[in-house]
Amino acid sequence: MKKTNMSLARGASSDSAPGLKPAVAFGNQKAAEKSIRDKLAIIEGAIKAYAKEKVAKSLEGLPPTKRQFYLWTPITASGEKLSTNNPDTAKQYPPLLMRIESAIELIRLERGRIAITPSVKEDSLAAARRSSSLHKALREIAERELIAQRRLVQMAKQELENAQASLNSTQKEAAALQKNLRAEIAALSAENSRLVKLNKTVVLLKR
Repeated sequence: MKKTNMSLARGASSDSAPGLKPAVAFGNQKAAEKSIRDKLAIIEGAIKAYAKEKVAKSLEGLPPTKRQFYLWTPITASGEKLSTNNPDTAKQYPPLLMRIESAIELIRLERGRIAITPSVKEDSLAAARRSSSLHKALREIAERELIAQRRLVQMAKQELENAQASLNSTQKEAAALQKNLRAEIAALSAENSRLVKLNKTVVLLKR
């Protein structure tokens, strides 16, 4: 019987705080997010280089689809090899997912343009326009992510305000309940004192 109780207690402690992520899980999630951002930095850097030099080689090796983006393991300028990513990680960060999709689309469009006119060299004016267009596209990608991030922050603030209002309401209800309970206790205490005195009077009369 004692062993059963011990095993139950051991199981209870292991299942405590259901739904809470351990610290290591948060660490892994942040590392995965950083890996995605580092990959995006490589892609956007390559696109900027292509916009400046118009060298198709700048786009070589870049992933043309989201699936390949998650499987991509490039090496950063510091020599760090980035890891593959689970698509679910990006889904947890909608602004980041939007940025991935925009960058991939930009790669696909530029490669398509190169494939159509592989031997035609743009004149300086056309090249300047393409460069300006690419830089604008990259800027829009960053701005869209920023706007989405601000929207998420605003939603989080609203949720926090709602939670605070709910907490304040609960605290007021608890205070009112406590006040009522104290009043009832005081009334019961007074009634008890009255009954005790009455009982003593009855006992004295009987004597």
